[in-house]
Amino acid sequence: MTKKEYILKVLDKVIPYWEWAVSIKEKVLDPNVTDDYIQEVYQKCVKAVHSTFLYQKEKKVNQLANYLEYLHQQELDSQKADKEDIDKLDEMLKDM
Repeated sequence: MTKKEYILKVLDKVIPYWEWAVSIKEKVLDPNVTDDYIQEVYQKCVKAVHSTFLYQKEKKVNQLANYLEYLHQQELDSQKADKEDIDKLDEMLKDM
């Protein structure tokens, strides 16, 4: 895939969310576009895709950490309830 094809692929994905993508795409498709412009837009696309990937990865890690904390708290609550039940049963056995 050429740099130009990569840029166009990225722009096609973001057009619904970013109106400037249309004008950038038009300029990239212009036969008189310079290699410097293509290189500049390519670098920005690579950087944007990379930062988006890192953001999504970080978000997933945070969600997983939150879920694990939730599970840990559930386990602690369950252990506390079990201990209270065992203590009640011990008291009942002592009274017999």
